[in-house]
Amino acid sequence: RGGRGDGVGCGPIELRRGLMNSARAPPGIVEPFAQGSGLISALDCAEYILANRGKVGQGIALDVTVPSRNDARGLYIRDEIELGGPMTFGVRVLPRFDHSLQRTAGEMDELLSLELDMMLRTSESWVTCPDGMTLLSAKERNGQTFSVRLDTKGLRPGVHFATVDAVDASDAGRGNLFSLPVTVVVPHSRFVSADAPTFKLNDDEHVQLKDNGLDLSTTVELRQGIPNRRFVTAPAGAEWATIKLKSGQPAASGASPRILLHAIPFVRGDLPNTECQL
Repeated sequence: RGGRGDGVGCGPIELRRGLMNSARAPPGIVEPFAQGSGLISALDCAEYILANRGKVGQGIALDVTVPSRNDARGLYIRDEIELGGPMTFGVRVLPRFDHSLQRTAGEMDELLSLELDMMLRTSESWVTCPDGMTLLSAKERNGQTFSVRLDTKGLRPGVHFATVDAVDASDAGRGNLFSLPVTVVVPHSRFVSADAPTFKLNDDEHVQLKDNGLDLSTTVELRQGIPNRRFVTAPAGAEWATIKLKSGQPAASGASPRILLHAIPFVRGDLPNTECQL
């Protein structure tokens, strides 16, 4: 247990909430898969802990899982067959209290009387959920549940990230009490066909299906430190793939850039991707 120099201590759950709610994303960088919650500020974290210490549920861990996805801690949709229509998932929220052989009267009161009204909000319009939920201690009820609906029909090709965030309905300034990450991968190959072989991503990038109906070509604009991703659904029965790279106009500085290619196949079954990635 630790805290500031004035002698105020905090537990690991309070510390984690303080770090995540006080972190800020670096300016000009929007890459949630690389940046997480953002840059940590020790001073802002300490101020957050002091301002919210003692509030209902502040030091209680919340286990947020998706039972239908093997109790995953978030939603990860990466198989094209799941993108055919809207999807609905149940999410379970379970307070986790520290194990103890003996508890004080105050600890028992906190355990049995926890009742926290939370407001639920989503970061993207293609994710919807109820407006709120009430979290109770009631461990024998196996936690509380709510539903999350994903409508991926209008999403462009690429990877999309959203969150379902829960805040105290009476004190939104506390920040997120829990956050459910949602990641959806929409393959670029989904948007090309024999009738429409070329799909324009932007003014400088496109994806094109070759005349044989199997090969794909794409232009990729590279910026320093920012990954550029392409997702392709493998044709039925495919066992291997050939990747060819061709450089475009060199950088104005004349420097020789270094480019890292990272290819990861998604295989249905028991084969780990570490066995077949490039």
